[in-house]
Amino acid sequence: MLKHQEKINSFISNSGTANIQDNTFALIKHEKQLANKLLKKTDDPIKINRYNDILKKLDTIENSGFNKTFFADMNTIRYEFPKDLGFDVYWAQPEKKSVIDNLLKDPDFYTRNKYTPELLEKVMKKFEYVNEVFHAQESYNNLNILNEISVIKTPILIIQGEFDYAIGVESGKMIYKALKAVPKKDKELVYIKNASHNVPSEEPEQLYNSLTTFFKKHN
Repeated sequence: MLKHQEKINSFISNSGTANIQDNTFALIKHEKQLANKLLKKTDDPIKINRYNDILKKLDTIENSGFNKTFFADMNTIRYEFPKDLGFDVYWAQPEKKSVIDNLLKDPDFYTRNKYTPELLEKVMKKFEYVNEVFHAQESYNNLNILNEISVIKTPILIIQGEFDYAIGVESGKMIYKALKAVPKKDKELVYIKNASHNVPSEEPEQLYNSLTTFFKKHN
């Protein structure tokens, strides 16, 4: 796409990963803040021990270099710790997740998409395997696309949920600043209210309005 920008009217970046390590540091920082805040609010010795344990493990992960244990560490800070800290890195509104869960139980969904639950399960297992293999590579753990996207000249819209702790709420700003070849009038950063990482599922109307406004302006 970057090589053939003259054929493209505009780009859209939806919660793009700009810098793997920076995103991870952002999530760790958020979890440390939450753990320390919760420590001040409780007298429960079990919770105090748990929050202190989380803080200790976060320090270890932060100083690990994100190499050999990267995949396991990501599962810990994205799925394990959030449950104890009272938030979800992918969903700002847990009730919206239930809509997706119900959809995946609907036979008509699979009929329309010419899929079966069994096939979907196989695909997801392969996806997890590929994900784990990539995350085990040092080159992936140190991925940084900011220099690459600096060559973009086409109008671009960056969309991110205001509670996107999966990659860090600063990612959108990082991408925006890296687009040095795009004039300010041609680049936009939109934070979707009440959304985390799954913007299309959580706030489809806000997403639709942002997209149509952008396309009307640049197409």
